[in-house]
Amino acid sequence: MKIKQKKAVEAPAQVKHAVQQITSTPLAELASVLRGFKWTFDKGDINHWVSVLDHFDSFFEEFTSKRADVQLRLGEAGVEADSPFPTTNCLAVLSATCVLLENCSNKTAYSSSEHLTNLLAAPVPEVVAAALQTFQVLLRKTHHTSVRWVAPPGLSQRLLCLSKGWGGKEEGLDLVVCASADVSAARQALHKATTLRFDFSSSEQSRASAGGSAAAGAQLTTLHVPALDGFTESEHEILAGLVLRYKVPAALRFELLCRIRIARNFGTLAGRRQLVWQRLMAFNVLLQCSPTAEEYSSLYLAEPEFVSELVALVQCEEAVEQEELRTLALRALAAQLHDRSRSGSVISAITSGGQ
Repeated sequence: MKIKQKKAVEAPAQVKHAVQQITSTPLAELASVLRGFKWTFDKGDINHWVSVLDHFDSFFEEFTSKRADVQLRLGEAGVEADSPFPTTNCLAVLSATCVLLENCSNKTAYSSSEHLTNLLAAPVPEVVAAALQTFQVLLRKTHHTSVRWVAPPGLSQRLLCLSKGWGGKEEGLDLVVCASADVSAARQALHKATTLRFDFSSSEQSRASAGGSAAAGAQLTTLHVPALDGFTESEHEILAGLVLRYKVPAALRFELLCRIRIARNFGTLAGRRQLVWQRLMAFNVLLQCSPTAEEYSSLYLAEPEFVSELVALVQCEEAVEQEELRTLALRALAAQLHDRSRSGSVISAITSGGQ
């Protein structure tokens, strides 16, 4: 959605030149002008860059948000496969957006959050990661921020799906094991972790849209696909096949896609670390979105050991070589300390050393 600017703001000459260069570039060629884009200006104001952000919004509208893979419509009757995803241009736009949001005031004027939400379903892992990073920069509070940010429809639910785990310590699938360079422990849990299991009832779609409970006697459908890490198809191709065969309701497809991503990527250390990074980043963004008490409880009921796992990940310096993962875990703990309903359990987990 384009930014609704209340009044025109005069931009410095250097900024005007950069804005003209970017906005005069065709949407399909944005990567060429944005390559290596860095902040070289004085103190920024997002109002100086409205036409650039609107140009980026037009790119999302034309090249990403209407795609069948992003809309999770593959597998539906009459829906054809998309052209290759515009990865290079999309990553360039998201990177430049982060630079602007990092260095400009009034960033709450940014209005392309709905497109970022759509990109969480993108078929390229790097694009999903970049969308999460853009959300993190957008939502990072500054000392002069007083306007409450309103999340686009569906964002919290998608972040919840991305924040859910794949098993805990009892199953040998905790965060430390998944991120550790010592793969012996993770190898023992590979069969379970790489098996896709997903249940839904025939009334699930109507229940989700109406906010009620599933009807008694509703037919339960179980998807059970072992060794998904050995499949040559892409995650979206696997999703399309399951949608076609089992008629998975649209409301449940993103959650199913998340389960497919986990099972397909868990077989390698790089894949597991990518899943851990994505889960922690999504959780941090979710916390900044001010989730409801119901959303909070649904996550912690399903993941009762999550806080302890975060503490253990922060403390496990030798086994987990990636500093970024421990930093994300530390941020997640710090954010929960500001929540009175969660601070006690966080302090208890820290005191016990994540045991």
